[in-house]
Amino acid sequence: MSPSPVVSVLIAVELGADWPSWMSEFVGASARRVLAQLAPESSAEFFERARATFAASPTRSLVLLCNERIDSTQMAARRRLLEGVLAKPRPAKRVLLSASAEAEARLSAALTALVAAVQGADGPPALRFGNQAAPAKRPRRALRRVA
Repeated sequence: MSPSPVVSVLIAVELGADWPSWMSEFVGASARRVLAQLAPESSAEFFERARATFAASPTRSLVLLCNERIDSTQMAARRRLLEGVLAKPRPAKRVLLSASAEAEARLSAALTALVAAVQGADGPPALRFGNQAAPAKRPRRALRRVA
């Protein structure tokens, strides 16, 4: 039996975005590539670079670490990236957007609306706010009650 293929993850980090503490647990042992937005790079340029990197690699998962910007240029660039990675012939299997726990209500609302508007073959992307740890795994067997 051949070993399972390693699912790779592209992590795109917008300029000024937080790196969540749960990232290591989320990507696990998967191969990963991190793209960070450069200071002189526009949002459109960064998201196009991320989309092209995704398309040219065996990557099947995308994590987008979002900064606080919600202007129309930023939101349109995020939408183009998501639509690009969710498009056929090689759509992403898993897409997650993340923002700081301190995100203002306007950012939360804008990202929630974006996620609801963009559909992939497996449904909309996931959205997560904050640095809280991933949920703990359930024990395999029930614990006995002690009287």
